[in-house]
Amino acid sequence: MSGRNESAGRAIRKRPQWQGGPPGPPRESAINPQSAIRNRYNLERVTSLLPGDRLGPYEITASIGAGGMGHVFKARDTRLDRVVAIKVLPPVFAADPILRQRFNREARTVASLNHPNICVLHDIGEQAQFAYLVMEYLEGETLAARLGRGPLPLDEVLLYGAQIADALDRAHRHGVVHRDLKPANVMLTRTGAKLLDFGLARPPMEAFFSGDTRAPGESSITAEGVLVGTLQYMAPEQLEGRPVDARTDIFALGALLYEMATGERAFPGTTQASIIAAILNREPPPPSTRQPLAPRWLDHIVARALAKEPDDRWQTARDVYLELRTRRDEPPPGTARPASRSTWLVAAGTLAGLLILSYASRWLTPPVPPPPVVRAMVTPPERMLFQLTGDYGGPPVVSPDGRSLVFAAMTESGRRQLWIRRFESLAAEALPGTDGASFPFWSPDSRAVAFFADGRLKRIDLDARSVLTLCEAHAGRGGAWSPQGVILFAPTTQSGLHQVPAGGGAPTEVTSIAGTPFQSHRWPQFLPDGRRFLFHAVRREPDGTDRSEVFLGALGVREPRPVMRASSQAQYSAGHLLFVRDRTLWAQPFDLQSETLGAAPSAVAHDVLDDPTIWRAIFSASDSGALVYQTGVAGTQLTIYDRDGHEVGPVGERGIIFDVNASPDGTRVAVNRGEPADIWVYELSRGTSLRLTSDARNETLPVWSPQGDRLAFNQMQPDGTVSVLEVPASGGQPREIVPAGETSVTGWSPDGRMLLLRHGPPVASPGDIWIGEATPGGRPPAALLQTPFAEYHARFSPDGRWVSYVSNESGRDEVYVMPFVPPGEGASPVQPTRVRVSTAGGILPRWRRDGRELFYLAPDLRLMAAAIDGSGRTLAVPSITALFPLSPKAVGWVYDVLPDGRRFIVNAVGDEGRRPLVLVTDWTREVHAGS
Repeated sequence: MSGRNESAGRAIRKRPQWQGGPPGPPRESAINPQSAIRNRYNLERVTSLLPGDRLGPYEITASIGAGGMGHVFKARDTRLDRVVAIKVLPPVFAADPILRQRFNREARTVASLNHPNICVLHDIGEQAQFAYLVMEYLEGETLAARLGRGPLPLDEVLLYGAQIADALDRAHRHGVVHRDLKPANVMLTRTGAKLLDFGLARPPMEAFFSGDTRAPGESSITAEGVLVGTLQYMAPEQLEGRPVDARTDIFALGALLYEMATGERAFPGTTQASIIAAILNREPPPPSTRQPLAPRWLDHIVARALAKEPDDRWQTARDVYLELRTRRDEPPPGTARPASRSTWLVAAGTLAGLLILSYASRWLTPPVPPPPVVRAMVTPPERMLFQLTGDYGGPPVVSPDGRSLVFAAMTESGRRQLWIRRFESLAAEALPGTDGASFPFWSPDSRAVAFFADGRLKRIDLDARSVLTLCEAHAGRGGAWSPQGVILFAPTTQSGLHQVPAGGGAPTEVTSIAGTPFQSHRWPQFLPDGRRFLFHAVRREPDGTDRSEVFLGALGVREPRPVMRASSQAQYSAGHLLFVRDRTLWAQPFDLQSETLGAAPSAVAHDVLDDPTIWRAIFSASDSGALVYQTGVAGTQLTIYDRDGHEVGPVGERGIIFDVNASPDGTRVAVNRGEPADIWVYELSRGTSLRLTSDARNETLPVWSPQGDRLAFNQMQPDGTVSVLEVPASGGQPREIVPAGETSVTGWSPDGRMLLLRHGPPVASPGDIWIGEATPGGRPPAALLQTPFAEYHARFSPDGRWVSYVSNESGRDEVYVMPFVPPGEGASPVQPTRVRVSTAGGILPRWRRDGRELFYLAPDLRLMAAAIDGSGRTLAVPSITALFPLSPKAVGWVYDVLPDGRRFIVNAVGDEGRRPLVLVTDWTREVHAGS
């Protein structure tokens, strides 16, 4: 991979460079003015990019076409493995400081406009003589191409027109005027219209005009000395050189609406002069005279948008948006409207006749069609990333009234909190007091949200924005809130469900995993009566088979009973159970009275993200039929970073990976991967991998022997105990070192004789550090550090003199180092001499190979480097340096330092944080239509 990311010029193959053109007969540019313009700007240099050429990490795959300020290519982002569109500025443009300034303005402009109907800017870059923008790749067709087939139906005119107006309103509120709104700059996609190409926003006025008299769909290029914009859609003030503002875009929008409704341009002409004269002096015929099906009110909307004077037009794009949206909500012409009460009172003498006519109209008048099902994209808040998956995720949850969405998002520094997106608003809003929140759920009246944070269950009232702590919940896994004021929740990862009053109090157990084959109850949801509830029971067999099920229970009535087999949660919505199977979201009828499933399920959505690490799929639905979900595949990517946090390159393939441990020589890394987890080894130089275990049991925390020839790891047993095994790093049969019990391996001594072990329940509970022999049949393990607190993450220093570990004895997790004295040689396992390394919290200490630095993660997941002086009898920490934040790069605790202390192997997240959510306004309509 490193060879493919070399310096700028190498990625583009060399080609002959001509001075003034290649030898031979005169080119067509000598007689074709348009070709002369293209050659003048040296576009051939840009269009010579071929599939396989690279611009930074982006590999060109195809040419899309020319735009107003360059050429657009389809490309692949080799880092995130996604398709993007790249807009390349020609070399002559890049060399011109004024045009280069315009290019940079395009980047700033587009980046500031976060809207579902505006094309997203991903990146900006430079390479050799090229400067380029990396944009969202849109599948569909331009409005110009669509108009080539004739006018659009009225509902599409209103839909796309409203979306374009809404996008313009967002731009205008940011002080941006598009100035080149035309059909070629509108893309029609599955999710609606997307506004493109803000590169011409507020440029300096030039002296000449560029007429576009071609058919819709043909591209044009804007050059120096050419008036910016496309003539047929330019407002009079643009043509006359007067100041422009947002109302200039409204004129172009009126021209677009006219052309969409009629299939003809509002101001046609065969020459520049005739087009200019039409715009300045003539009114276009009303759309209804060109298209008989166009309603008269559309004539009014278009005429006011095309007014010659800006003061006579609609004053904001918001006005146009509201007009179009209101008309979309009206019944079509000819639909009967119900009579008012006053009408009946006035017409009492003719009541019988009106009843007859009303009854007949039901048969003679077509019914009012319901509003269309709308699909939209919900993007993360500006400069934020979604945090939807994993142990600390905040999956999106739709409010019961179907009008809002709550989710977790985090900053680049790793600060996570809840956000609310009200669907009538264009932006999400952060909820104060929700730092570190995970797994939110709504109150039944949609006025409050409960969540887990700081080991507690909390709630925030949205009106007062006040946060109330309800009870303890160390590792919550979802909750539900009944209309009767009862909250049902999973307090830990290995427990049944509990209930607590919505105002707080002492929780009581509702379901129990004792005496059952299930390891956890989680993700509860109340049914409409507020008494019965669904929940997910997690069950994984010793052979790795997932036998998890969805159960139906009731408060204080009876034992829960199984409803269906499922690997993730199920949710009741609109008479159906929604669940994910094989990454497809299914809906199956569910009768509340008989509590039985109905006919075969129907597919609702495909490619839905399912997180097997917590048995939860990323979807949510409201009682009204609103649905939100995220697409993609769960997993992470091993990635190497330097001390400044710069990415060096990926290692191996993407997967569900945890517990990263680098080999002593730094050439390999061991991980546990998959569900259930097996031990794998990756070769860093080649990216190849070797699977060492495949017995379908969960195997975790692989630890290297000092020679790098063996790995010790922990294996979960069917009864919940843990065995410590070892396996050759080159492959072979594992063997047991420490018999099954409550000990798990965390480190291996430099002389290869001893293992550091953690003894006790899971990390959140009190536990001690023990020492055991690294060969089978040796002396039983003994306590090395024994306190009332939780100690874990123990590792030997490279010289074997010290042991680093984490303890919560101060009230929070901190990194400590103590001298290593084997049991029975004078040290007390209760209170040994120790030095606290971290100053404000820390976990996961890792030693540099020479022992002169100890790295750890601060509470905000920033990687810290503590200088270590262990040359004397006591250990000193001269300084601590903050390096770079692992969040949002990393998942959980998974990182390790390579021997030189200058590179780090990190289990990096994919693009889930940037991938938009899909919102569907009424998923039930299509299910019913297809049944």
